[in-house]
Amino acid sequence: MAIKRYGVVKARAVEFQREDHDPTPHFQLFVEAQGTRFRVPVNVRSRLSPSELVFVVDPDFRHPITSALPTLQEGYTRLPESDRQGLDYIRGNLFDPEGVLALPHHLPGQDNDLQDILASQAQAAINAGANATVYVFGEPFPDAGANASIQGMHDIHMNQGNHSDFSDDDGVFHDGGLIFHFPDRQRFVAFFLAFQSQALHTDDQTGHALPGSRTFEDVVKKIDGEEPETHDVRVVGALINPEGGENQPTHTGRPESVTLLNRTPTIVSLNGWALVDKNNQQHLLDGQSIEAGGVLQVSVADSPMTLGNSGGTITLLDGEGLKVDGVSYTREEGKQEGWTAVF
Repeated sequence: MAIKRYGVVKARAVEFQREDHDPTPHFQLFVEAQGTRFRVPVNVRSRLSPSELVFVVDPDFRHPITSALPTLQEGYTRLPESDRQGLDYIRGNLFDPEGVLALPHHLPGQDNDLQDILASQAQAAINAGANATVYVFGEPFPDAGANASIQGMHDIHMNQGNHSDFSDDDGVFHDGGLIFHFPDRQRFVAFFLAFQSQALHTDDQTGHALPGSRTFEDVVKKIDGEEPETHDVRVVGALINPEGGENQPTHTGRPESVTLLNRTPTIVSLNGWALVDKNNQQHLLDGQSIEAGGVLQVSVADSPMTLGNSGGTITLLDGEGLKVDGVSYTREEGKQEGWTAVF
């Protein structure tokens, strides 16, 4: 079962503390909202081998989820799984898993370990004061007693595809993370973390690792040993907002569509493959294929799948139900009538 009372805290960063030599170290971030201080212990070392966590820092994070964040009230907001408003590293297409980095939690010197990276971003938010907001996704806990002025938020990392020792925490749209908003710069900065033992493909209902799934450890080994693995077929474009009546019976222009690119030197059959939208509605690709080095424009006008103009995600699954590629687009991109978004 997934972690309980999953949600997000909207607050202001005020302090941080490193734990360089603790046997189970965390980066302690402190945030405040409406007079309540929250302690946010961020895991920076795994109890399982390899001990280094993988992470992604996106200094200009653009995703449909960011449009809803400023409307949240300060403090803690619970996000039920049924709302699908939480973070999901796999289904939300928040980042390319092949681009993660792995660093020890502490090394001598500056700007060379995971806590250095966290400290740099936390300090930037602290320096900005009221001109920066941090959104902490995870699970609340009573840090100093149920009625204390200090509360806590933990599980600030991926919470699905876990090793069997921690599979009780698995759940979809229950991933943790930190998103910093700097309104003056019109920019969001996202920080996502995962354990190397966690799987890249999980069950849509339980969040458990799917059989045969690669793990982040496999990604790190691939990056360290040779060129990173790349997707054979990519989602490279989408017509989200056609001109005119948008897939209505009277519409005579181009329908909503998704463009796929085959990077390989051989034809790729798409039998059993599917495109999936943010609401998990699928468009099956049975009977279609892509020539070597070719592109395929797939109309999704006559399927349950929709490309909403307010932002969304597009995920490509293979015949085994494993994710091949995934992209996201924002409300701003969805407003551009007649234009094809390029990913």
